[in-house]
Amino acid sequence: MAPLLLAGLLLGRLAHASRPPADYRDELHRAAAAQIEAMAARSQFEDAFEFGARFTKRVEPGAPVLYEVALLHNRLGQFDDALSAYDRAIAQDPEHAAARYDRGELLLERGEIDRAQADLEAAARLAPTHWVTHFRLAELAGARGDAPATEAHLVDAIRHGFLLETLEQSPTWRGWVHDPELGPVIARVIVVYGDESLLDRLLANEPR
Repeated sequence: MAPLLLAGLLLGRLAHASRPPADYRDELHRAAAAQIEAMAARSQFEDAFEFGARFTKRVEPGAPVLYEVALLHNRLGQFDDALSAYDRAIAQDPEHAAARYDRGELLLERGEIDRAQADLEAAARLAPTHWVTHFRLAELAGARGDAPATEAHLVDAIRHGFLLETLEQSPTWRGWVHDPELGPVIARVIVVYGDESLLDRLLANEPR
C-alpha cells in the first residue's frame, strides 16, 4: 500500500476517534512528518501544507508534524507563518531541539536577541553535538562583548566539529580579532586548537 494512501486511511479512521495511546501517537506523528517531508522533497508544497493541516485538525497537533510545516514555510521564505508554526511545535514539545534552533535563527533575524538566545541555549542543551548552535552562541556572546562566554562557546563548537578556518570568511570575526577584549581569547583558541598561520592572516585582515 502506498504511503500516501496509508496516511489517508489513518486520517480517515482517526477522524472521530479518541486520542491514540502515547506510543502509537508518537509513531503516527513521525510517519505523518515523514510524509510531509517527502512531499516537500517532490516540491508538492500545497499537498504538504494541506496534509499537515488535515492531520493536525483530524488527529491532533503534534510537534513533529508542526515542525515539518514550519520548516517548509521557512524554506519558502514565509517567515511569519514559519515562526507561528515553530511556536506551535514548541508549545507541544518544548524540548524539540530543531524547532528551538530554527526559531532562534528567525528571532535573530528579527532582532529579538534575548528570545533567540534562550532558544539557542535550549538547542545546545538538547542537541549538544551540533557545532552550529555553539558557534551561533559564540557570535551572540561576542556581540555583547562577553569574552569568556565567546571563548567557551567557540571551544564547544570546535569540539563538535567546527573548523576554525571558517573565521576567515567572516568580516565580524576578522574585526573581533583586533578587539582588546575579544582578540586575546580568539588568539588563544586559535593557538591551542588551530594553526598560528590562521591567526596571522586574521590579524593582517587578509582572508584567503
